[in-house]
Amino acid sequence: MASDGTATQLAPRNAVAVFLVRKDGSLLAQQRDEHAPISPNQWGLIGGSRDEGEPPEEAALRELREETGLAPHEGLSLFFAGVRPASLGSGSTSWHVFWCPTTAGDSDIVLGEGRAIRFLSADALRNADLGTSAAFFLPLFLASPGYAACLES
Repeated sequence: MASDGTATQLAPRNAVAVFLVRKDGSLLAQQRDEHAPISPNQWGLIGGSRDEGEPPEEAALRELREETGLAPHEGLSLFFAGVRPASLGSGSTSWHVFWCPTTAGDSDIVLGEGRAIRFLSADALRNADLGTSAAFFLPLFLASPGYAACLES
């Protein structure tokens, strides 16, 4: 509780995210709405909290389904597993970030959360108003062998 008696909002302690990448290099991103507790009105990754005892890959697939209605045709590949400072509140968050190539398009997406979810070019995302986690993970992923592999698939 905060000193004024209200509940203190915290970032998830276990989080997952997914980079879905089209052969043209565009990536699936979510424009969060004004009600998002973390990074409202900014562009972010598809993902969220991992439930206690839930394996990271299962959590990532669940979040992808819940937020977009999409399911990858291939298995997810792990891009990042580690701890980062919490985006909201004190402490840290354990992250598992995955990637997968896709042939899905914007017309395949069922918006389950946020203001918009669509594929954006890497340049558009680099220049977008990114949330904290997206701003950290996007440049790392764009420089990774996983992103390069998606362009070749």
